[in-house]
Amino acid sequence: GPFPILLKNARMQMRFRQSLPSIDYFQMDIMGGTLLGDLRILDHHDRYHLQMNGAFSGLDADRLLQRGNAGGPRDQNIINEDTQISGRMSLQVPITASARTVMDNLDAVFRLTHIGARTLERLLYAMDPHENNESIVQQRALLKKGTPRWIEVVIKHGNLSLTGEVMVGGTNIRLPAIKRLNLASLPIQKRIQNLAGRLVPLLNGLKILSADTLRVERGGAIDFTEDGK
Repeated sequence: GPFPILLKNARMQMRFRQSLPSIDYFQMDIMGGTLLGDLRILDHHDRYHLQMNGAFSGLDADRLLQRGNAGGPRDQNIINEDTQISGRMSLQVPITASARTVMDNLDAVFRLTHIGARTLERLLYAMDPHENNESIVQQRALLKKGTPRWIEVVIKHGNLSLTGEVMVGGTNIRLPAIKRLNLASLPIQKRIQNLAGRLVPLLNGLKILSADTLRVERGGAIDFTEDGK
């Protein structure tokens, strides 16, 4: 279904690098907070990749869970610190219509400097609703007693690892580490497939941008040639 994202106060510095878009700096208000960083699209081994580094502050996780953040009194007047997320991230992901290719080649690190205990607990529950992973069960139990200090999520080669620290009763306690959790086992796979399937027009546009030759035929049809092919 639709997923409206409202962007405000957006600005960026954009150029083309080898005919592909490269944003050296961007900043925007989104999901009740601010996102800034840099972004570029690379052509590597006949596959397009999106590479991004950035920082975010005050993003409202509830708006993501509610499938958008279109206006309303709550958006403007109510700030719930327990649902806000702040931190840094870096990622490289292939632009493809195959969810499996995305998951197997996604390389990402998210370092959260602020996340509410309830928000993190809900995220962990979504990852393991049947409580089969002992580390996730132990993490959720700790979160019911304390407050997260920092969380780091690393995704590489189709696996997810999560580490962090929680303050419980004035004492910092390391969370039981989640190591190499297979992304294919998570409910997110279906969502990634739905999103990846909508990237075909973007892929066609990137091929046209990076083509060596464009030929416009009678009737408006466009053909393109890459590296003499």
